[in-house]
Amino acid sequence: MNVFFQSPVSTSSHGLPDSKIQPLVDRAVASFLGFPGSPYKLRVVKLPTGPESPVSIQLDNGMFERTGTLMIVDFDRRDGHLLRELNPINAPAGVRLMLLFRPLHFGAWGGPAMRVLWVLVGLAPGGLFVTGFLLWWRRALRKRWLPGFRIDR
Repeated sequence: MNVFFQSPVSTSSHGLPDSKIQPLVDRAVASFLGFPGSPYKLRVVKLPTGPESPVSIQLDNGMFERTGTLMIVDFDRRDGHLLRELNPINAPAGVRLMLLFRPLHFGAWGGPAMRVLWVLVGLAPGGLFVTGFLLWWRRALRKRWLPGFRIDR
C-alpha cells in the first residue's frame, strides 16, 4: 500500500505527556509552506485517536476542491518530531489520480463550463427514464385504443 494512504505510527515512549497542539500547527504552517506569500493555509488538525496515532495537520492552497492538492504533515504526538510530510504534487501519478476523484465527483474541476456539463450529465438518467416511460405508455395505450393497429412493422 502507498505511503499516502497509511497513517504513520508514533515512535516515542508511551509514558511521555502529549505535545501541545498549537506549536505543532505553527511549525507546519511556518516551516513547511508558511513562507510569506504562500497560498497554503490551515485546513484541518486531526488529533490523535489512539496511543500510537500522530497529530495530523492538513494545509490547503485554496485549490483542493478543484485540483485535490492538500499538504499533510504528521507529527509525533508526544515529542513533536516530524513523522512525514505528504505533498501530492510530488506523489506518483496513481495517487494524484485518486486525490482528483473528489473534485471530479463534485464537478469542481474545470470551471463553470464543466459544472454545466456535470449538471446535464446528472440530469440525463432522469430524462431517459421519463422519455422511456412516455414511449412505453404511448405504445401500451395505442394497443388499447387501436386494437387492430400493429406497431411491429
